[in-house]
Parts: sequence; structure tokens; C-alpha cells
Amino acid sequence: MLFLLDRNVKTVKWNGIPLHEADSAIVKEEQNGDFTLNVRYPITDSGIYQLIKEDMLIKAPAPVLGPQLFRIKKPIENNDHLEIQAYHITDDVMKRSVKPLKVVNLGCAMALSQMVQNAKADIQDFSFTSDIWDKRTFNTIEDDTLYSILLDGKHSIVGTWEGELVRDNFALTVKKNRGTNRGVIITTHKNLKSYQRTKDSQNVVTRIYAKSTFKSEGAEQETTLKVTVDSPLINSYPYVNEKEYENNNAKTVDELRQWAEAKFKNEGIDKSSDAIKIEAYELDGQIVHIGDTVNLKSRKHNIDIFKKAIAYEFNALTEEYISLTFDDKPGVGGSRVSNGISSVANEILEIGNSAQEIAIERALRNADKAFDAEFEKQKSLINDGIEQAKAKAEQVKSEINQSIEQKLQQTKSEVVEKVKRDFNQGLANANAEIGKVKQNLTNLQSSTEANIKQVKSDLAGISTQQTAYEQSNTQNIARITGQLGDKASKAEVKQEAGKIREEISQISVGGRNYIRHYDFDGLLPFNIAGSEWTFERVQDPTAKSGWALKATNVKGNDGGIHKPLVDLRGVEWQGKQMTWSVDVKSNRTDIKLYNIGFEAGGNITTGVQLSDKWQRVSKAFIVKFERFWSFVVYGFGWRAGDVIWIRDPQLEDGNIATTPKPALEDTDEQITAARATFEKTAEGLNTDMTAVKSYVADDSKRREQLEQYTRTETARSTEALRKQVSESYVAKSQYTEDVRGITRRFEELNIGSPNLVLNGAVELGDRYWGGTDDKLFTNRTHVFYKNGKKPMFVIDTNEPNIAYLQNVIFNKLKKNTTYTLSFTGFMSGNVSGFRVLVGLLSDTDNVWKDAINVFHQRLSPIEAQRFSVTFNSGNYDGFSIRFDNMGSSNGISATVWISEIDVYEGTMKRAYQPAPENNQNYADTKLAEYKQTVDGEFKKLQSSVGEMVKKTDINITPGQISFGTGKVVNGKTIASLFVQNPESMEAITKLMRITGDLIVDGSITGRNLAANTITTAHLAAGAVTTEVLAADAVTAAELKVDYALVRKLTADDALLNNLVAKQAFINKLSTIDFSATQIKGGLLKSLNGNTSFDLSSGTLEFYTDDPAIRRVTGGFPNQFVKFATGSSNGTKVGVTVIGSNRWGSESSNDGGFVGIRAWNGNGVDSIDVVGDAVRLASSAYENADGWVVSTTGKLQIYPRRQQDRRESVLQVGDVWLYLENSGTYYSSLHGILQSIANRINSLIDNVELLHHNKTTEHGYSYSIPSKLTI
Repeated sequence: MLFLLDRNVKTVKWNGIPLHEADSAIVKEEQNGDFTLNVRYPITDSGIYQLIKEDMLIKAPAPVLGPQLFRIKKPIENNDHLEIQAYHITDDVMKRSVKPLKVVNLGCAMALSQMVQNAKADIQDFSFTSDIWDKRTFNTIEDDTLYSILLDGKHSIVGTWEGELVRDNFALTVKKNRGTNRGVIITTHKNLKSYQRTKDSQNVVTRIYAKSTFKSEGAEQETTLKVTVDSPLINSYPYVNEKEYENNNAKTVDELRQWAEAKFKNEGIDKSSDAIKIEAYELDGQIVHIGDTVNLKSRKHNIDIFKKAIAYEFNALTEEYISLTFDDKPGVGGSRVSNGISSVANEILEIGNSAQEIAIERALRNADKAFDAEFEKQKSLINDGIEQAKAKAEQVKSEINQSIEQKLQQTKSEVVEKVKRDFNQGLANANAEIGKVKQNLTNLQSSTEANIKQVKSDLAGISTQQTAYEQSNTQNIARITGQLGDKASKAEVKQEAGKIREEISQISVGGRNYIRHYDFDGLLPFNIAGSEWTFERVQDPTAKSGWALKATNVKGNDGGIHKPLVDLRGVEWQGKQMTWSVDVKSNRTDIKLYNIGFEAGGNITTGVQLSDKWQRVSKAFIVKFERFWSFVVYGFGWRAGDVIWIRDPQLEDGNIATTPKPALEDTDEQITAARATFEKTAEGLNTDMTAVKSYVADDSKRREQLEQYTRTETARSTEALRKQVSESYVAKSQYTEDVRGITRRFEELNIGSPNLVLNGAVELGDRYWGGTDDKLFTNRTHVFYKNGKKPMFVIDTNEPNIAYLQNVIFNKLKKNTTYTLSFTGFMSGNVSGFRVLVGLLSDTDNVWKDAINVFHQRLSPIEAQRFSVTFNSGNYDGFSIRFDNMGSSNGISATVWISEIDVYEGTMKRAYQPAPENNQNYADTKLAEYKQTVDGEFKKLQSSVGEMVKKTDINITPGQISFGTGKVVNGKTIASLFVQNPESMEAITKLMRITGDLIVDGSITGRNLAANTITTAHLAAGAVTTEVLAADAVTAAELKVDYALVRKLTADDALLNNLVAKQAFINKLSTIDFSATQIKGGLLKSLNGNTSFDLSSGTLEFYTDDPAIRRVTGGFPNQFVKFATGSSNGTKVGVTVIGSNRWGSESSNDGGFVGIRAWNGNGVDSIDVVGDAVRLASSAYENADGWVVSTTGKLQIYPRRQQDRRESVLQVGDVWLYLENSGTYYSSLHGILQSIANRINSLIDNVELLHHNKTTEHGYSYSIPSKLTI
């Protein structure tokens, strides 16, 4: 059966509208290809074909997978039928965009997980997983569709891991092998119906040009390897077909050549394709599904080969295969050829692994072998334990049987005496019960006669009221019509509705709270600014969290408190619409906050006047990057002793503040704490059970309990016999309906909550109803309601104006009473809107005093649904109902279908009940029926009393008990039924049937129990306990356990929602989220291969640009070590940065940075020391010594301590001095001093010359040097 579902359905559990008229429905699936549904649906008077629209869903059966959802993409309407083409629901996700991803030497499941994480938008409804653990490398370099990454060709996830995709509604699984070899044989002479074989050499490849491009570690340029490999069959063809392949995982020419040779060997690309399509008759119980391998035999066609089913056509109406298509790979398939890359190819891929990775692989193989050995060992131990337990059980059984036989002889005489005593007491009790029954019958008759009289009186009053209702009909119609004068015009309503829609369209409501610990647990203290505060976490029962923050000012002054609750500086937050909200109050009412809220995004709220009462403050904002991002509460004029309280802070998506709630992470912690509490409780229970086992194991005490049990069971057996006799004596006088029950039924039948709406389901045509002229119909039927067998109220209009259906009589109400209005309805998709009005009125003037809009939402266009709403009558004693069709949205007939209208007192939902007044003879008929029922019960009771066994008919003698004539119970007759063995009550009968309850305090054992004799429906919790459970004693397709304590569990495969283990050794572990208090290991790697941390050698390596080690905390600069790349004079260099940035970034190129930058490359070796003051010292304590280099203002170099300045020395070869303000020209200090020395020397020479010629009067001359300017 096919079912039509709404386009937004997210589950296959719903059925929707049956498409029972479908002529044909064919499901087609190709392995790793299309998955489609083609339906031919007739155009008939039922009108169902009109409901089939594009993008709606069809639920259809598929082989193996069961019901699947297909989305309609192309409905083609022909003369007499629809042709519907639909695609599997998983096609919804195939066009999603995914950012580039990089997976290095990981399993397929991890690649799928990385794909989901890199999706640009969250893939909410679909899941991806795989059972392929082979390690592969997969990279994409640009944004692409999910289909291209997952399925498109060899360079996709499915192609890389050589998997087979299974689409099961919203779950996508890449399997290593989708099917299996079930031993199916299809032959010409037995079950082969049709056969078509296609051989094709068009795509044969006989020569491969293989290429590998990669960048070696430390290399600046990429390396490219190329090889040419010929097929061994190249000379078998009269031509050469060449093709290029690329494998960037190969790092040497030999690796690349071996990989190319494997393409010929394993994939058979040098052989002609060989596709076979068959149709088979009945397979005699044999099963073939997509992915399965079968043996095709045909003597006629000379074939005996194994082929893999890669496509099918399936009749979704008869749920039978139409045809199967088998693979076109020659020699591939079945058990003869392995699937996937061969062992040679695997070795090629592993050659590039590092020595440590090879060691890990060896360790894994070793662990696998050790695990297998331990597995077999545990199986042997378990089997030995079972055999020992069986032997012990036989021994215990023998001991118990001996004890029982001894006790039987001791208790035989006691049983006979107790039977006599108990039976005599039972007879006395029976006589007393008979007297009570007779008295109850007398009371019942008197009470019932009084009730019948009261009902007749009430019915007379109802008839009078009915007359009054009919007389007021005309007045009600006039009143209802007149009240419309006070209503707003249609234009006014449309104008206001437009405004409301515009406001609603701007509303965005979030959900979760992003603030961790909104109860302030672990958040104290807050940071302070401008003033000093103390902090205290106090209980507040009125808070959603149960706690509040109490902050007390210590020294006054302006300022306040702040705390970085959520870091909004990340890229993922920028531009988001968010809302913060918080409750605040103070001990003063004259304080005004000048800042409150998150600093990020400029969303601070100012001017909040505090009060000594709680007030919730909130603001919606768009997040934008800010240097500071704390949550702040700042105010003016604080005084010492001032107190402010804060509670229930919340940050959420959207622009509406919702009720505060804990963060999702906090809820997870609460669950973890609850689980820990449970584990402690479980440990306590385990201790108790150990004590119980120890107690029972005590042999002497167990025997004593067995004796007590024997006596108790003997007494119970005797009591059961006595009850059987007693019940035979008095049970026939009992009837399930006592006087109170009969009275209650009588009251509910006549005085309950009747339907106040007459003709609510068109029982009386259009009586009591009116509406818009020519728009109201009461003779139409629809398949959605009662399969088209009952008429409904229909409001049909093709105009944009309101058309309505209205109850036109006065319906009586109780004042200030709550009533429920229920109705069944649906509407066509082009109805603009729908609402229900309840008009409240008074019988004084029959005019609507108030109109309540009790229902205003769209009805389903694909099925009839039941709706219930409540309203209160207030100070009014009457009502009328009106159903409004708000008009057609496209000028075509728009219909609203209504029926089963029910108004009754109370709030309980119920099925439709017609008004009693719908039938004039209704009350009289029910009264007659009830009187007949009561009279009949009286007769049964009297007859039962007359049939009672009299006490004189019972005769008790020492040897037997007799009832009347021929009914004897003695030792012989009892022995024919039961062995006289009270401890065990062994039945000698072929069949024992117990119609009542069987209560056993001990255990039930059996040598042979038939299959399905005991099911879980008959077993209460704890009903089955055992120290040893034999192998295969419990079998199940699924075993569901809420919590289980398992000493040892050995399994080939386990799927667990929750695993709590004291100790676990796992060879291979793949997970999405991993938490641990302590992690020990050897090698830690990132999924994309960018980071490697060798814990054993203490080596942390990065293989990407701009990695960093950073420390980020609120109120402090970002501190980091960063490994970046840069350029110096056109040369690429590595830049190592150690420093911090007070502006909250990792930039070393702005004024917030202080630290060291080391530049190193080809011909480049330099280091930057960045800071306003650079100190060179022998120690860094407070009284530091050494030199200070000042890099701001006037540039200086001076000793740090004053006492060092006179003794400080600069030892240099020369100093260059800038002698001009331009800073362009400079001179050597050494040169300047040399020039001065030369001039002084010249002066000395002249002085000496003058001295030597002081007696010479003639021929003396000298020169005076010019003045020096320095």
C-alpha cells in the first residue's frame, strides 16, 4: 500500500492518506546510484489525485529496507491518469554545500563525520555512518556538493573506500559489502524467466599513464611522479586504449607503478564489460537482494558464472521483484574474487606510513590475536562452568526431593483435620453473606423505583424547556444579526491584520541558554571595576535556577561588577541575532545603572532604575566583535553596604527573551550526576543480593524455610479447596452491578453533560443552522469523513470575503462555567484562513454581548481531524457558534468542511455525542430500555438465590465430602487429580487450565517447555534470576536492557546507547565526542593531519600555516606562541612569534603586541624585540639591574639603576652621530676626534716654530688655525 504524506513529515511511522487506487508503483534502485519511485495514479471522482502535489512525500515499501519515503518531483497530469516521478528522501541532502575537507589515513566513518562537520549548514535530519575501517586519504580543495563528495565517481568517499551505499530513509550507511552469497542458483531450466547479456569493449583500458603530485616534508616545491604501465592483455586487442589516473598517496615511482598494475589485476579495466539482466520465476524460497552474489547457469548460453546484483526493479503494490541486474565486471563477484583493494594494494598504501605507524599497526594485529585467543579461552571457561553448574543442580535437586518426601508423611494427617475445620467455618460465613445479599436486593428495588420517578419528572421539565427554545428562535436570529453592527469593517480588520503579520514576521524565538551555570555555581567571584564588592551565592526558591548572586559594596564609589560569561568574539558568533535577559534588584530604589548587559555588539542597556523588587531586564542585539566582551553591571553613587541581587541570566538566539533555563551542557552534567547516584545505588543492591545469596546458601536455614513453605502451601491448598466449595454455594447470587453502580449509570445516562448543540453532525439537515447565502451546503460528502458515507456542513466560496456557518438558536449555559467545544473538520489548501467564534448572550435581549475567538488556525488539507477548545461563560447564560471561511486566496472554490460539533460542560475530551433533543422520543426510549435492564437484573438475582445449594445438601463424613446426590470429594477422587503431596502438588493430568491468577512464591521449573510458552508479557521485573544461564537458553532478535550488571561480555558486534565500564581494552576506537580525566598514549593526531603530538618523545608537530599555542582568559591579554610564514624583501621566511596582545588578538603587527619575532629564511636571519621599554638585565625581580632601551618618545639607552650610571661603560669601536635635524647625514665620532687632534697638533707645531725663531728678526712667518665647530 502507498500513502501520501505532507511535505514536512520527518518520520516513516505515519501513514497519511492511502493511495489505494494506484495502477502501478515501481521502485528502482541502482547500487551507489539513483533510488526512485514511479507511480501511475488514475484520475477518478474520489478527487484524491488532486491532493498529489510536487514536494509531497509518498511512503512505499522497498525490499529489505521496508517502508521508505520518496519525495514527489515531477507529477505529470495526463488525460486519465497521473504519472508521478519521486526520488528517495536522501536526495534532499545531496545538493547541500560542503567546505573543503582533508582526511589522512582514517576510516570511512571518520571521513563521513568530517563531511558532516564541514557542511555549511547543519544537516539536522540525516545521519551518516560506515562499517569500513580501512585507512584511506581523501581531500577536496574547494566547496562542493555533498553528492559530489559522497558518491560522484572514484574520487568520492564511496569511491575511495570502495563501499556500497545503503539509503534507509534518513540514515545513510556506507557498507563494505551490502549483500552476501546466499548460495542462490538461477538456471535456465528451472527459474530463469528472461535473460539479456551485454558485452561491451568500448571502455577497455590497456595502457595507464599514472601520476602522483605531493609536497615532501620540508620541501618548498611540489614533487610530481609519472609512470606508464601496460596491461598484460595489451597484445590481445587490435588497438591501444590509454587513460590517465592520479594517486597522490604514492610517494615513489615503485609505489605508483604497483598501484597502476593493481588497477588491471583487481578492477579488470582491461577486460570487456559483461552485464547481465534477468527476470526470475519463483526462487523456491531462495532470496536475492541488491548486493547479493548468485550463480547464473545457462546451458543454452554456455554460462556458469558468479554475478553480483547491482540494481533491481520492485513492484511496490505486490511487493515482488520485477527484475534484477548483475554487475558488468568480468570475473568479479561471488566468492571467487575478493571485494575492494587487494592485499597488494593495501601493502602499497602502507609503504608511505612512518615507522611509528607501522609499529602501531603491528601492535594492533598483536592485540587482535590476543583478543581472539582470550575470546576462545573465555568460551571454554564458560562451557566448563555450565557443566559444573548442571552437576551441582542435580545434586541439590536430589537433596530437596528427599526432604520433601519426609515432610509429606508428617503433614498428611494434619491436612485432613484442617480441611474439616476450614470447611465448617466457610459454611458459616456463606450463610452470613446470603443474608446481606437479600437485604441489598430489598434496598436496590426501593432505590431504583425512586430514581425512575425522579427521571420522569426531569423529562417533563426538559420537554417544557424545548418548547421555550423553539419559541425564541426568531428572536435569536434577529439578535445575532443586529450585533454585527458593532463590528469593525473588513478594511479595518485587514489593516490591523497586516500590522500584526509584519510584527510577527520580525519575531525570532531562540531556545537554549548559552550561559553555563546560570545558578552561579562555580562562577564566583565576579570581577570588579571602580569599586570593591564581596560576593555570595544565596538560595532563592522563586528563581528558575533556585539560586541568586548577592553582591555587597565595600567602599562605595562609581563602577560595578563584570564577568566574561560567554566569549562572543569568535567568527561563529558574528552577525547573529541574540537576546540577553537577567533579573536584578537592589536594597535601594534610587540607584540607576548606567551599563548592564554584554559588551560585545554594543548591546549595553543604559538608565535602568533599580528597585527592591525583582525586574527582568533584556535586550536583543546583533553580535559584532568587541575588544571587551564581559557581562557588566555598572552604576553611579554606590555606598558601602549597598546590595544588588542578580539571578537567572540567559543568552539565547532570536530577538525574544524566553523563560530562563539551564544550558544544555549543565543538563548533561546533571544526568551524569544522576547516573553516578544510580551506580552507587546499584552497588548497594548488589551488596544486598550477595548477602541474600549467602543466607540462602546456608543449608540448615534453607531446610527450615522449606519446611515452613511446605506447611504454608498445604494451608493455601486447603483454603483454595474451601473457597471453591464456598463459591459454588454463593457465587451465583453475586452480580457485577451493585446498587451504587446502577444508580451511577442511571444518573450518567440522563443527567450527565449532554451536547448543547442541536444537529451537530447534520443529523437533521440544515435545521438550527444558517449562514452566508448560497455558500452553505449540508448534502455533500467527502472520502476524508466516514469514507464519504455521511454528509457534512460545507462552507464553499470563490470570493475573498468571509463566508460563515452559524447556530441560529439560543443555547442555554450556566454562568461562570467552563465548557468544551469540539468539532471535526478539514479544508482545501486555497482557503485564506479559518476561525471559530463563540457569541455569549443573555435571554433578556438575545443580543451577542461578547464574541470569543476560540479557534484561529488552518485546518488540514489532507485529512479530517478532531479539535477541542475551552471557553468560560462568564456572566452570561446563553451562546451561539459561528464558523468562518475567511475567503478564497485564488478566486477558485475554497471549501471548509465541518461536522460533529459538540459543546458540553467540563474540560475532558470525548468522542462526539449527539444532542438528546435530536430525537423527540430519545428520552422515552432510553427510559424503557433501562427499565427493562433493571427488571432483567432483578430476575437474575432472584433466580440465583433460588439456585443456591442448601446447607442440608452438604454431608461431611470422616472419609469424604458429598454435595447433594452423586457429587463426592474423597481421598480417591482427589488422588485422581493430584498426587497427595502437598509440598509439590503434582498434577496427574494431560491438561491443566487455570482461569484465575497463579501466584508462586518459589520457582517454576520444567524439564521441557515448548517454544514461546513463556513470553516477556508474563514475566515481571526480577522474575528470572539465576547464577548460571545455559547456552542458547535465551534467544532473541533484540535484547533490550535498561541497566545490566555483566561480569564478562564477549561479542562479535555490539550496538550500545550507553556503555559504562570499569575497565575496557579496545583495539580500535572511533568516536565523535571523547571525554576523560586522564589520557595516556603514544601518538595523538588531528583528523585532517595538521597536528601530530608524540607523547612518548614529547614532540608536538604542526603541518599547517599559522598554528599557535595560546592562553585566553577573561580580563587578561591573549598570550601565545605562534608559528607563521611571512616575506622579507621578497623572500619567503618562517616567523616565530612569542608574545601577548592586550587587544584580544594574535596579531604581532598592532600596538597591542609585546614580544619577540624571529625571522629566518634563505639569506634572512633577524629578530624583533617589541615593547615600549626593553630591559637587558641579569635578573628580573622588582629591583632589576642592567640596561633599559626606551622605544617611545625620546629614544634612550641608560642603566636601570641610578647608582650604576656613573660607573657604566660602553665599549665600542666607533659611534656615528647625526649632526643635522634631518637625520640624513652623520659623522664618525672617531673621525671628529681625529680632526680635533690634528688641529691641536698643527697649533703645537706653529708654537714650536715661533719658539725656535724668537731671535730671528727677519724671515719669520706663522699661521693661526681656524676655530673648530663641533
